[in-house]
Amino acid sequence: MPQVVDPNRLNKPPVDKIRKYKAEEFRATADDDAERAEFWFENTIRVFDEMSLAPDECIKCVVSLLRDTAYN
Repeated sequence: MPQVVDPNRLNKPPVDKIRKYKAEEFRATADDDAERAEFWFENTIRVFDEMSLAPDECIKCVVSLLRDTAYN
């Protein structure tokens, strides 16, 4: 019997998969320096490039990594 693929699942960004590629969550406070944020952002971009994500997938995935004040 052929396997049925849910079309919604095909369009879902690979949020779970980015963690396997060692993408890290980002927590920040107003006192953190910009260099720390830039380092996190550059590493996250490398993960997305390695995964060959589309720009819209990158946005959804990066938001999923933001925590606390960084998300707000």
